[in-house]
Amino acid sequence: MRSFLKSAKALACLLVSVVVLCSTATATTGNGKIAIYFNQPVNNTVSTGVNAVYLNNSFADTIVAYINRAKYSIDIAQYDYNQSSGYANIATAVNNAALAGKKVRWIYDGSQSNTGIALLNSSVHTLASPTGGAYGIMHDKFIIIDANSTNPNDAIVSTGSEDWGITQFNLVNNNIMFLQDSALAHAYLNQFNMMWGDTGITPNATLSKFGPYKTDLGQHIFNIGGKLIELYFSPADATNTHILSSINSANTDLYFGVYSFTVAADANAIVSRQTAGVYTAGIVDQYSNTGAAYPILTAGLGSNLKTFISSTLLYHNKMLIVDPSNTCSDPLVLTGSHNWTTSANTKNDENTLIIHSDTIANIYYQAFNAEFAALSGTLNTIAPCVTTTCGTPTALPATAVTTTTALLNWTGLGSALSYTIQYRVVGTTTWSTTTATADTVTISGLTPATNYEFQVQATCSGGSGSFSGSSTFTTLALPCSVPTGLDTVAVNATSATLSWVNVTSAVSYTVQYRPVGTASWYIVSTPVNSITISGLSVGVAYEYQVEVNCGSGTSGYSNTDTFTTVFINCTIPTGQSISNITDTTATLHWNVVAAATGYTVRYRPIAATIWMYASDTTNTLDIANLIPNTTYEFEVRAICTSADSSGFTGSSIFITNHVSGIANEALMLNSFNIFPNPVQDNATISYRLNSAAQISISVYNLVGQEILAPVKNELQQPGTHNYSTAITAPGVYFVKLTTGQNSITKRVVKL
Repeated sequence: MRSFLKSAKALACLLVSVVVLCSTATATTGNGKIAIYFNQPVNNTVSTGVNAVYLNNSFADTIVAYINRAKYSIDIAQYDYNQSSGYANIATAVNNAALAGKKVRWIYDGSQSNTGIALLNSSVHTLASPTGGAYGIMHDKFIIIDANSTNPNDAIVSTGSEDWGITQFNLVNNNIMFLQDSALAHAYLNQFNMMWGDTGITPNATLSKFGPYKTDLGQHIFNIGGKLIELYFSPADATNTHILSSINSANTDLYFGVYSFTVAADANAIVSRQTAGVYTAGIVDQYSNTGAAYPILTAGLGSNLKTFISSTLLYHNKMLIVDPSNTCSDPLVLTGSHNWTTSANTKNDENTLIIHSDTIANIYYQAFNAEFAALSGTLNTIAPCVTTTCGTPTALPATAVTTTTALLNWTGLGSALSYTIQYRVVGTTTWSTTTATADTVTISGLTPATNYEFQVQATCSGGSGSFSGSSTFTTLALPCSVPTGLDTVAVNATSATLSWVNVTSAVSYTVQYRPVGTASWYIVSTPVNSITISGLSVGVAYEYQVEVNCGSGTSGYSNTDTFTTVFINCTIPTGQSISNITDTTATLHWNVVAAATGYTVRYRPIAATIWMYASDTTNTLDIANLIPNTTYEFEVRAICTSADSSGFTGSSIFITNHVSGIANEALMLNSFNIFPNPVQDNATISYRLNSAAQISISVYNLVGQEILAPVKNELQQPGTHNYSTAITAPGVYFVKLTTGQNSITKRVVKL
């Protein structure tokens, strides 16, 4: 959907092709007004009629004004919010709306500080995005106001590139827009509800979906006030394919301003358009200069690429402007929260709008022109387009799309004798061509679940015109069947191998499992039709389901199958202890288990998530390559037979020395003693200093918690020092003596 011409031509296309358009685009539901603002100066001298608006330190005021006009509901998905005194208080406006009875919901990124969230009152319901694993960041920046109002003119969507903080609002290059349209507001609302996990006021963390777990909701094309607008959410909507199609649609001039630009395919597409004669210029932030795209852009664009360099500020826009000087083509703007990175396309929650409008393209060009000049750049003036004798068709949406075929459509020209149609997979460089004498053609031999673009050129008696901009379509995926034939192939005490019948069109499978009777699922994925899951509890009944991903969608989960892990009688080892601790080594001990043929030991730094494993046939193990001055935990289990192992013991704690040469420092290793040990009442901590030093003494329990600190950063003179310390509860403890950057730890037992 890349070639809707300026408004008058678009209206004509609507009249002659109403059946095709109504099947793909949602018409305006409201006044269809679009307001666009920039927070840095713009150049109105290049305006073609509608001046771009520079809001000097007023982004936050504008957001607050829209929040204050809400009648029924406010839904906010905002990456980062840090309120300060330098701009209008958004939290106050949101709190007032909630206290007035309006439905207010707020989603924010769980990995960011978001200090402004603490300013919200309890009537504002919030949800932090999940972190870790396959998740990226919740990088959306949008507000939905009154989406469900019976008056479609109440519905507002705001989006843009800005994070919410004083630097982003007032000093860093950003853009923001407000769109009045009920259908668009509902599309954003459906996306919000998918992340929220519910349509109500309270989030449902069990059903909420973020990042790669979201699905394509299928709401992409809108007709707002006569302007064709495309909407895509990452990562479900393959946003970068639409970025590439937009780049490839440029016929005359192309401009981009992107904070983080690292995708080489996008850079190659831009340089290819320049090589084809399209005038091209761009701005990237210095943050992009280590990515794969940067050397491609610098070599291809030369002085027409500007890098924003600052020790305190960023260039934060994310925008593409195509053919703003060519109303005969398909002028468009692509903007939103989406940086041009792999993470934005495959992991992050992002939103992107593509607006087909010569007016809006020129508005954004006014901002880009000023930004480029601020970086000491000069842009060429592009002459207005002149319509060729043989006009340019408009490529309309493809219809009757199957797994391998599609019916391509375009607006016919009365003077045309024939048409040349070129099509290709989005992101590739080679076109396939065919011809037609009518305004449709069926193409075949396509690849299932693949994004394609096509362009059309008319041939008249006086010659051929220009190719149209690109329109895109996606072939259907092969049938995505729910997996069947679930079977537990092998089960032991702590693991199980699961399998199911292979689905021919599968790209991958998702398996969710849990102990029977519990609420939360564990989720894993595999590219093949089997998986071994480990870390299970001994002698416990589990249930599991399988879902297939066919590339263009998922099948839904299968029926549930169950299995029970093996109950084992092998005794768990006891009597864990540690000796010979140095800065990088330690010796681990435990009591012998009579029936054991061997032992498995696992150990890790106390803050780590991944265990290191080792095996031995005796009840002692030397481990090496440890990190100095680090708290470690270790556990051990007995192995009786290949199918019969005990569970792991609880953790025992030890701390490696800071450096092996500490005895040569102010603190003497041989002079550091604790007596009596074991201790019944008070323990005496004794040590000798060779020279004056800053001393700290701390006592830790087995889980690494500091329970006593008899000395903190005390300057002590040379000589012998003694401290009597009362440890109240029986157990194993560690006394850590620190001087300067060095420390020594010794173990003490309280009876």
